[in-house]
Amino acid sequence: YALFNPGSKIGICSGTFRQSKLIFKQIEKFAEDPAGKFLKQCMSHVKHDPDGWEMRIGTSTIEALPLTEKIRGKRFHKVIIDEYLLVPQEMVNLVIRPFLTAKRELTPIEAKIKKMEDKLIAEGKLRENQRQKMPSNSIIGLSSASYKFEDLYKNVYLAYCDRIDDAKSEDVNHLVWKLSYEAVEGFGRLDIKLINEAREQSSKAQFDREYKAIFTDESGGFFNYQTILDA
Repeated sequence: YALFNPGSKIGICSGTFRQSKLIFKQIEKFAEDPAGKFLKQCMSHVKHDPDGWEMRIGTSTIEALPLTEKIRGKRFHKVIIDEYLLVPQEMVNLVIRPFLTAKRELTPIEAKIKKMEDKLIAEGKLRENQRQKMPSNSIIGLSSASYKFEDLYKNVYLAYCDRIDDAKSEDVNHLVWKLSYEAVEGFGRLDIKLINEAREQSSKAQFDREYKAIFTDESGGFFNYQTILDA
């Protein structure tokens, strides 16, 4: 995204700063791989500070941030929240969503396209709803599935699905993507031995949430987890 949308500001957050840094480190790992030599040539200004890690790719920036009061006032065009389940919804609404209030400026190419579209619309050769869609600010939340009584399912997953399925909803630009390990196991990117070990050592409900992207009703153990939380 940073490469193909110049001038973008991308923020990486998670329940812990350590988790945010893991994604940042993976980008560095891609660049250090022999196959990533062209990516490395695009990277500059990489710094690891206690208050946040930052890199520049072309004219775009990527920051990994700790979720503390110090990050208020930051502005991004894309925010990635890893382990979304572990981030309180109040934090998402009061701290993270305000990151997205700054509108991204059009690149020279996008500005040229808009100018051409304006001319075609004025001449009656193009309708307003036929304009090319430009990148918009958004949050990308990544997480294992949760219990159905938790916020991730009730207030995020169901809410988005309802808007997508509602034919009367307007300006719907959400995407909900559930991905089981079974969908990618044939591509050689997963350690199936470890997954099979997890299947043997976990309850069915635990395995379904973590590896099959299935939201479950209860813990599948001797005690009901929802009852424990409500106590």
